[in-house]
Amino acid sequence: MNIKTNLPYPSDNYVELLKDFYADINGKESFDQVKEWQFEKWSATVHCTRGKILEKGGFARVNLLGGLVNKRPADISLFQTLAYPANPRVPGLIIMANMNASEAMGSILTFLRKRMCLYLMTLLKLSCQYIKSIIAMKASEIPQDEDFEYRNKSRARLIEWIILEDYGTRVARENGVLSEAIEAYGFPPVIQY
Repeated sequence: MNIKTNLPYPSDNYVELLKDFYADINGKESFDQVKEWQFEKWSATVHCTRGKILEKGGFARVNLLGGLVNKRPADISLFQTLAYPANPRVPGLIIMANMNASEAMGSILTFLRKRMCLYLMTLLKLSCQYIKSIIAMKASEIPQDEDFEYRNKSRARLIEWIILEDYGTRVARENGVLSEAIEAYGFPPVIQY
């Protein structure tokens, strides 16, 4: 990734943690080829797994250097993951961590960044353990038609929210981040209405 901010958070270690997490659930062979985008002010790297347990688990590392947020200069460092379980009785997973520095706000979390980074790495690890336990707990449950119907409606609403309302998507558009990069890790594997 050529574009890199000087922001210390989120850590690149999150990528390795999530690779291991998703490989443990879906298998190491379940990963698509890594996708990368590099432009003048931003870059993104996306990893995605597809399997029997998680239909899709995607995560992205995005850096914006010299971009704009609300028409003011800003740098952003982002890590985000979304997971879509095959079993509709298992909740999905969304984790997002970022740091930004802007002309208007300065560096966010500057004073607490070391403590917060340690805390959030722990939180990420605990979230991974928790979702594994939920998957195991729900493994023997047989989903009913209404479970699939509810999941399909939820996924359709999520797509609408990502496209129309998500603040991160608005910032991405403002800086020329391609929708393809967001879709690669964040969109559900299948949308049914």
